[in-house]
Amino acid sequence: MLDNRDVLADAIAYINTRARPLALYLYADDAPTIERVTHKTIARGMAVNETLMHLACESLPFGGVGTSGMGAYHGYEGFVTFSK
Repeated sequence: MLDNRDVLADAIAYINTRARPLALYLYADDAPTIERVTHKTIARGMAVNETLMHLACESLPFGGVGTSGMGAYHGYEGFVTFSK
């Protein structure tokens, strides 16, 4: 039997007390949950109900933020990252 704790709040706290993730994959079908996770967490890339589209789209940057990576590649950001 589940208790009345806010499991989503626990998950958000878990994410926010660690180094920022390279990717955050959320599986949810309700807008309030998606909006809450989107606004309360920071990750380099986030995908909702899928896993690889943020990597597959070459016009969008892919890479880390904070300690999860250095710079980004793909698109304009990749050009800047790897240009001297």
